[in-house]
Amino acid sequence: MPFFCIASAMMIHVSFFSILADWVGTPETVIELPDGATYGDLLTAIGRRYGDTMPDPLWDDGTQGFARPVIALKNGHLLRDRGTLLAPEDRVRFMAAMGGG
Repeated sequence: MPFFCIASAMMIHVSFFSILADWVGTPETVIELPDGATYGDLLTAIGRRYGDTMPDPLWDDGTQGFARPVIALKNGHLLRDRGTLLAPEDRVRFMAAMGGG
C-alpha cells in the first residue's frame, strides 16, 4: 500500500482597506498557504489572485509586491521583511500609505 504525504496548509486572513479593497474587488479574503510560508509567499499569492485587477503603479509583477507605499500589519504589528514567517490564523491588513501636507 503506497504512503501519501499530504502537505499541511494554513489559512491567512487578509484585509484590504480603502482604495485597495476597490482595486482587488473585496475588503477581505482568506488565502491558503503551506505551513512555513512567509510574508513573501503571501505577496506572491496576492499577485497571482489580484495582480491583474490592480493598476500598474500599485503592483509590481517583477518583485511580486506593492510598488506604491502600502502598509502591511500582521496581527497589529508592522510587516516589512518578506522572510517573516506566517502562522495559521494570522491576520494581515493592507492599507495604502497616504501623503498629506
